[in-house]
Amino acid sequence: MNGVLYSGSGGQTVLQNGVVVGNVFSASPVLLQDRVHSSLIDSNAGVTLGNSDVIGATSTAAPALPAFPSDPITFTGTQNITVNAAPELPDVIALAPGQYGAVIVYSRGQLILSAGNYEFLSLDLEPQGQLVVPSSTTETARVFVQGNVIYRGTTNVATTSSSPPPAPLFLVYTGTATLNIQSPFTGTVVAPNAPLALASLNNQGVYTGEFFAQQITLFPNTTLNSNPFTCQP
Repeated sequence: MNGVLYSGSGGQTVLQNGVVVGNVFSASPVLLQDRVHSSLIDSNAGVTLGNSDVIGATSTAAPALPAFPSDPITFTGTQNITVNAAPELPDVIALAPGQYGAVIVYSRGQLILSAGNYEFLSLDLEPQGQLVVPSSTTETARVFVQGNVIYRGTTNVATTSSSPPPAPLFLVYTGTATLNIQSPFTGTVVAPNAPLALASLNNQGVYTGEFFAQQITLFPNTTLNSNPFTCQP
């Protein structure tokens, strides 16, 4: 239980029923529902406990929040990318780093990314859709998204396995609408101007990596593990 959350000011950090997380550092008020497990809650904006929570320690000191990762990015791409999955075999598109418009990966489709920066106007990754990245241990592919993000699929390395292991992705969202991650995610999520919501996985996976956002909500029965990945674009 060593996942770490960093939440900025101006919103609320919500840990719903059955959430398992390590340290929580929040400049916003923290609301815990029932049966939450956390090693540390540090907030100078107030902490509201639920029932049967197991909290190792609480602190009212002003949390020391790290600087959010940032890069100067401009979104000028106009070429839309759509990966349509055929019934017999997934469609596969290999995409070079660069600027693109709306990107959609339908179920059973594969979008292969190389090492480098990708700037998308929007990203829609449907269930069983895959982002395929070069490394299983290093965030070599960095994806920046200006508009809507739908993340319901997976990120993995190329493999012939029917159950490929997760691989890390560096994902930056520059918009202001809530960023919803709705399937197991490995890597880094940065949403400096928006709320981040990590959907309930119902014990069918975990979130692993580092998560930076204006405010953060973990839905019921969610486990977050901390594993800072080396980012090498």
